[in-house]
Amino acid sequence: MRPPLSTPGPRVKAGPLYFATSSSAKLIQARLFLDSLGYRVEQVEYLARAYEEPYGRPQHQLLRHALEEVLTRTRKPILVFVEDTTVRVEALSSPDDDYPGQRAKEWYLETSHEELSAELDRRGRGRRAVVKSDLALHVPGADEFVHFHGEVAGEVLRTPAPPRLNPLYPWLESRDFSGWFRPDGASRALGAMSYEESLRFDFRIKALRELGRRLDEYSAVLNMPSHCVTAEPTGAADPAHTAPEARDDLVLIVVGRPGAGKTTVGRHLRLHHGFRHVESSSILLEAAAAHGCEGVIKADLAQTLFETAGYGAVEEHAVENGLLPDHAPVVYTGVRTVEGLAALMDHADKQRRPCRVVHIDVGERKAMYRYLDRARDDGDTLRLDYRTLVQRDIAFGALPYARAVSDWRIVNAKSLESLLERLNRMLASLSRGTTRRDAVLRPRLTSALCHASGHKSPTWTDPPPTEWLTRRHPHLITPQGLTPRGATLHHILHRPSGN
Repeated sequence: MRPPLSTPGPRVKAGPLYFATSSSAKLIQARLFLDSLGYRVEQVEYLARAYEEPYGRPQHQLLRHALEEVLTRTRKPILVFVEDTTVRVEALSSPDDDYPGQRAKEWYLETSHEELSAELDRRGRGRRAVVKSDLALHVPGADEFVHFHGEVAGEVLRTPAPPRLNPLYPWLESRDFSGWFRPDGASRALGAMSYEESLRFDFRIKALRELGRRLDEYSAVLNMPSHCVTAEPTGAADPAHTAPEARDDLVLIVVGRPGAGKTTVGRHLRLHHGFRHVESSSILLEAAAAHGCEGVIKADLAQTLFETAGYGAVEEHAVENGLLPDHAPVVYTGVRTVEGLAALMDHADKQRRPCRVVHIDVGERKAMYRYLDRARDDGDTLRLDYRTLVQRDIAFGALPYARAVSDWRIVNAKSLESLLERLNRMLASLSRGTTRRDAVLRPRLTSALCHASGHKSPTWTDPPPTEWLTRRHPHLITPQGLTPRGATLHHILHRPSGN
């Protein structure tokens, strides 16, 4: 079991980890999963062409040959791995040989589902199949590579999954054997699953999970106390690793209603733009444990934590425990409270990092359907009624003021491709210093809060600002002045525009 984030973790981690692959889909999958375990994955940049795969050799030898070629071409000591996917269709295989085996990719291109299904029916030996993933990891200084294996058994469907493209998770498409193959215990083809659902059934995830466990062991060794390590003199120092190129220090905070697409945004920025993705929900669990909020059902955890430690507790925990990377762009998704927003912004200001709030907006019905689909894929039967959940988020504070505090608003009402295109355009604009702030609510709310705090604003017109605040935003003001939340919102809206 991985230790909770609140437990003092290792000061040094194994990595960066390099993946020698010419498949962008495999690279994105490895990046997404291993990043969730805390390990950064980069592609071997020289890999303009795929390495040779001598089919017909035992799998151990094929992996060794691939790694040796990769190391010859890189010519530097790096932590690097290769992966090979094989398929065994039981009715077409012998006890000693898998079919199509190592040639699965070429076989799929040469074979139609109709041909395979007809051949399986003709042979009458069932429709069982096994998909396997083998990883080989090279550790600099080690003589032998480390082998990791994952496999999933299932059956060849009589009707393949409908064709689909998946630009965010391109390995979950129905254009390869995954569209024909249904894992045991699943209700549909692997290639038709959502990312969350696939984590239970994906053969490559099983191998990557074993790799992650080994990296945890290496990280523990790197952080052993000095009395557990003996240094032996050598003739020459090891060559230094090439430092990664410096990246932008932008901090993006993504807000929006449940089901708006916040996690999708975070994953896209992580996979395609080099951001480190920090998910508020994972920090919530650690913050709750740190404040002794145990034995509380998941649906009530946030409310219990906020009542115990304040509405900024989640983001304050992230800042105080160093969970926001200092030397890479960060996208933080799912902040629930105004106080949490302020904690993140203040932290970015102290580091002199540009910080922008992005509001992902979507209609309630569309968001609700996405939320329910995700709950079904997660197998989560404890989720609240959607409207109850939205009302809780409104009470927490960030959601009703997302429009006012955001520096950029994206309406996620169309396709996934449209959302990703808008994200790319937004990043290009933000890199030029351009923002797209609300021109109605933001200045009106800013001016009203300014009045209520004792600083008159010449831009205000009737009705009186305190009357407007009392009527429209009663939790921001009292007869004595601004409430703590009102003061926090006033602080956010009065940050210098350049921050």
